[in-house]
Amino acid sequence: MNQELGTKKKENTSKFCKAKLEAFSFFLLFIFLVFTIFSFWSSVAYAAPAPAASQPVSLPNPLGISSPQVLLGRAAKALTGISGSLALVMFIYGGLTWLTAGGSPERIKKGKDILVWAVIGLAIMFSAYIVVRYVLTALTRGVVNP
Repeated sequence: MNQELGTKKKENTSKFCKAKLEAFSFFLLFIFLVFTIFSFWSSVAYAAPAPAASQPVSLPNPLGISSPQVLLGRAAKALTGISGSLALVMFIYGGLTWLTAGGSPERIKKGKDILVWAVIGLAIMFSAYIVVRYVLTALTRGVVNP
């Protein structure tokens, strides 16, 4: 009887920890999305007042850049930052999953797998960034410096 009660209590505690972990994960995802949206929202360019009718019409450059290589470089940096933030969230999630496993081999394996795949994702992301930077350097300078 006491053993059944202990097992039920352990199951309830495990469910409670899982619910807290999921709520915390959604909170981190929400914070990440809010900061991402506001960081892009703050860079919105507003239109200039309309010129007089006698002057030729010209459109201002809202990006402030004149070459596609610079645009691609900025996009690569932004995507690298977002990927790094997602990797951080996955490290936290994997660590919390492992930490709250409560001795369950499946949950421990799940936490370890999340951490391993986050490391693999970071390695792929950094290698892709190095390739993109190499190509953009070759396009902008004409010669790649070793």
